Amino acid sequence: MKNKFIKNVITIAKGTAIGQIILFAASPLLSRLYTPEEYGILATYTIFISTLSILSTLKLELSMQTEVDNTKAFFLIKIALYFNMLFSIILLLLFYTFNETLCEVFQISQEYSWFLYLIPFGVFALGLNKINSSLYIRNGEFNKLKDLFISNSIIMVLIQIGFGILKIIPSALIIGDASARLVTNIKAFYANVNFRKTGKINIESLKRVMVEKKDYMLFSTTSEFFYILVSQSIPFLIVLYFNPKLAGFYAFGMKIVNAPMVLIGKSISQVYISEIRTITDNLGKIEILFNKIVMKLFLVTCLPYVLLLIFGSGIFSFIFGSEWEYSGKLMSIMSILFLIEIVVYPLMVTLEILNKQKILLVWQLVRGIQTFLVFHLFSKISLSLESVLITISISQGLLYIFIFFYMKNLLKEKVKKNEYA
Repeated sequence: MKNKFIKNVITIAKGTAIGQIILFAASPLLSRLYTPEEYGILATYTIFISTLSILSTLKLELSMQTEVDNTKAFFLIKIALYFNMLFSIILLLLFYTFNETLCEVFQISQEYSWFLYLIPFGVFALGLNKINSSLYIRNGEFNKLKDLFISNSIIMVLIQIGFGILKIIPSALIIGDASARLVTNIKAFYANVNFRKTGKINIESLKRVMVEKKDYMLFSTTSEFFYILVSQSIPFLIVLYFNPKLAGFYAFGMKIVNAPMVLIGKSISQVYISEIRTITDNLGKIEILFNKIVMKLFLVTCLPYVLLLIFGSGIFSFIFGSEWEYSGKLMSIMSILFLIEIVVYPLMVTLEILNKQKILLVWQLVRGIQTFLVFHLFSKISLSLESVLITISISQGLLYIFIFFYMKNLLKEKVKKNEYA
């Protein structure tokens, strides 16, 4: 299992790495084609699609992993797809109807108001991406998952650079993002699924699924919703309590620093899900795997984040130009939190396997309330953005440490109970 696990992690990491290298390599050019304000708008768009896409599939793609029967698993995917389509259509109608109101609430200028109409398409594409990823993981087709990452990055960068040079439309960063996600994921889905093998969806089948998968649909969905909302809301909160330019600096920094977090975290998490799906009845093996992953993740990621802590401003100034030095400073402040998060978050699916979705939900709620309160209270006393981010880095870091030891102790206790049972 050890060699297989490492091989699958490397396969996914390879795809994620190549995809992120493409994005990273294009960043010096993109940073000169687009302004911090345009990156701020992209950050707002990303917040919307990342958060809303959680609701669009109701985590049914994750619940599919626990199904032994392939017919039932594909039936869940079919329901997830239809939910995704229906939810995206409803969003399009809502954004069309309340366009002006949403622009006022989120402080979006009329020049960029059109991008709201792209959000439903981005939500649909991201929901479809999660469905594709789950199917590849279930089938052990990690090479296909790798190819999906790479093709998405290539198409995205080509469109962003092309429109950036031509200057045909404002903020083509979003056009590139939405178009790439749609093209790659629609193509992958049609090559992946044959719905003729699944049953028809009717009221009775929907009721049955809602009863059987209620913990995923209610608690897991809500928990993931708050995780993404909090993670993606920091640029929005910076816009709300400071200004769009500072949000652009933060968003650009996250786009760069997030590369290794996505590379390592997503690779480990996806293969971890695939592995524990086959050993859910052997908690001892899960505990051993859990401990090994924690140790290896810490050893691999510790040095890069320490370097970011010490040299963040200089690194960004040298690579992307002096105008982006402040992005490096903000990422330096957040570096310790990033280190803790990249070690702990990929393993938090353990709580769902152990039916602790409610605990995970409470943890996410506390994290969200904490983040909002820090921004709100610090803005009242006119403290700097750096002070806000230092406080968030410390407080959220402590929350991750708490949930880590909770998971570790929970596994240990359950292993002992099984031994004496």
